[in-house]
Amino acid sequence: MSPCDPTARRSSLPPGGRVTRRGRDRSDRLLRVAADLFLDHGYDNVTLDEIVAQTGGSKTNIYRYYGSKQAFFCRVVEYLCDDFLAALSDLDVQTGGLEGALSRLARALIHAMLNPRQVAFYRMVVATSARLPEVGRAWFAHGPVASRVAFTRLLQVQIDLGAIHPDTRIDEVATQLHGALVYDFFTRTVMLGAHPDSVAIDAAVDALVRSARRWLSIEA
Repeated sequence: MSPCDPTARRSSLPPGGRVTRRGRDRSDRLLRVAADLFLDHGYDNVTLDEIVAQTGGSKTNIYRYYGSKQAFFCRVVEYLCDDFLAALSDLDVQTGGLEGALSRLARALIHAMLNPRQVAFYRMVVATSARLPEVGRAWFAHGPVASRVAFTRLLQVQIDLGAIHPDTRIDEVATQLHGALVYDFFTRTVMLGAHPDSVAIDAAVDALVRSARRWLSIEA
């Protein structure tokens, strides 16, 4: 069994049992501090002792809840993914038609991807996942899969509103739209170290909307 299960979105709480508000706050702080330390220094250069020195509590509690440093790190990865993508879950995908909704979603995702903290996070995952594949699985489930679901939800809402054909294969279209946007910006920011300006962002959003119209056979 993998040290962490990346198949479902989680709260910041440790697994098992009833947790008080104080316990919830303590868990949130533990994850925040651990995330900062891992991002600043990398997985290998941070110990659990250093984390609990800043948060209080004990290393024993981390082992009790998560089982190992690797499993705890997976939870931190999930926490960071959920934090970066939180804005997508509440985004308005109903008003403004397909173009307006897709533009808002694309800009929200681009904003998340261009966050320097997100770029550092992705590089950390790449550096770690070769040795700890469960880290890559956790990131994939709570990052790309979760953000792709936002595109699927948008398309389903547009079907419900009558804006696109009800037989549209929304999973396929969502995968194409999401992939085009994410690949472009991750390549530019993470691999090339570029910082796209507002003109480049506008061009990317416009191109995505045109692609959506083409794939969905919508007249411009």
